[in-house]
Amino acid sequence: MRLAAAVATAIVSFGAGSIAAYAALATPRDLAQVVLPSPAIPGPAVQPYVSVSAPVVALTHVRVIDGTGGTVRDDQTIVIEAGKIAAIGGNVAVPAGARVIELSGHTVFPGLVGMHDHFFYIARPNLDANMKSDPPRIVPEMTFSAPRLYLADGVTTLRTTGSVEPYTDLNLKHAIDAGKLPGPHMDVTGPISKVPIRSLSKCMPCATRKTRRRPWRSGRSRASRRSRHIRTSPAPS
Repeated sequence: MRLAAAVATAIVSFGAGSIAAYAALATPRDLAQVVLPSPAIPGPAVQPYVSVSAPVVALTHVRVIDGTGGTVRDDQTIVIEAGKIAAIGGNVAVPAGARVIELSGHTVFPGLVGMHDHFFYIARPNLDANMKSDPPRIVPEMTFSAPRLYLADGVTTLRTTGSVEPYTDLNLKHAIDAGKLPGPHMDVTGPISKVPIRSLSKCMPCATRKTRRRPWRSGRSRASRRSRHIRTSPAPS
């Protein structure tokens, strides 16, 4: 009886713990603290792009679009402290010593999040009006201009969609996160590989005992033989 009671107590405790853990995961939280890097001090290469560096900034008489689909709000005051919005509204008091920027006729909205952004472009030698060009097709990486252009367009976070130089993109991301180069927060993806579904299915052997125990006569497994059917495409157009 004591053993049964102990087992029952353990099961109840485990169930309660699982429910509590699930509830903690399901509780809404600020994912920016998890996804975004810690704020970095702008380095010499970034300083020329910082026009306002005061610790407290107040944007006054500005129109606000909050990005939620709500009503546009006119004549608002936004107080920014240490790089974060501390207050926003029509009757917000401006803190003493704040840098005040009067923005009548201007609109403020959250930084854009780009979900399909490239750091390369396609160069086609001798391209004519019929979209005919001479080989080879060139895919240069834009590590200098692309981050600056995205920021100029209001993109503060982006996800690369296919990379021609993955390690270059990773190095660029680390430099931006460290405040060494100007640019948006980057979520880097891998290179593009256009593989037909039928080719993928051919290179994935069935998980059966027969498949596992009967390699091909040449000594290679079915998977290695089938892998030759995979064909990766050249860089995207």
